[in-house]
Amino acid sequence: MLNGGLATRFGGVVKGTVNVFDNLSFLGLKIEDLRRAQSLYGRRIPLLVMNSFATKRDTAQHLTVNGCFGFEPGAIAQFDQSISIRLTEQGDPFLGGDGKARYYAPGHGEFFQRLHRSGLYERLLEQGVRYLTFSNIDNLGATVDPLLLGMHVTSRCDMTVEVIKKTKNINGQWDVGGAPLVLGGSLQVVEGFRIPTSVPSGRLPDFQTNNMYFTLEALRDPPVLPRYMVNKKVEGRSSIAFEAVTCEASGVKRAGGNPWLTLNLVRVPRSGVRGRFFPVKAQEDLEMIREALKERLESGWALRQQELG
Repeated sequence: MLNGGLATRFGGVVKGTVNVFDNLSFLGLKIEDLRRAQSLYGRRIPLLVMNSFATKRDTAQHLTVNGCFGFEPGAIAQFDQSISIRLTEQGDPFLGGDGKARYYAPGHGEFFQRLHRSGLYERLLEQGVRYLTFSNIDNLGATVDPLLLGMHVTSRCDMTVEVIKKTKNINGQWDVGGAPLVLGGSLQVVEGFRIPTSVPSGRLPDFQTNNMYFTLEALRDPPVLPRYMVNKKVEGRSSIAFEAVTCEASGVKRAGGNPWLTLNLVRVPRSGVRGRFFPVKAQEDLEMIREALKERLESGWALRQQELG
């Protein structure tokens, strides 16, 4: 579970602690999904939460105050992203109005290295874990689904990425973000800012959700992802950061030219009872989809129980 963002569009609070419905936060609803999955499928599922320096303290406090939402505390492992200093466009440290440096977490693409550095990779192997699911804290549509996990397993690929059909919003603008395409002769998922401007958005039918699956053994030798320069306004001024994006692991190659991680793609529904993409980036997003999201979660679990008889 990726829990590193500070949620500036939520007023700078830690998004995972924000109430969604029924006095359950984003984090609480993610854990509720795991609790139901454990009960329904009869398997213990450990939870990994990757925090940043901005979310670590409040997340730990939120779990403690809420009794880990009924989840076994020992089954939750938190680990941290690294920390970097923002730069000015001239390459100097970016200082805020108080004269202090401004920091950032350099993207969720460093997940592979941080999993190893935290010691969690070896611990998971010792526990017999063979596969990882991967999703954003603010996408509650990314529930535990054995069908999708099974599709990853049977693909025999190292990495599976869920994609959805690209659509236009009410303003006529296409979804913005990564997409699968052939680049440099190989199929990979490319983050939006790297897609050549010569390729019209409408020509790429799919859009990546940041819901992924990894075969744990394939991460024994973790890929090192490139860092890309990101320009962001901080306190009204331009600042420079360098971030790694997880989907870009699909394009990293070994010395011999072979993919570091073999790629599988699965197109999933965006909405409905099996909908997989309900991102919440701002408070107004949450207000608009709150009821639909609640219906999706409850109906989805009722359907799974029915399918299992």
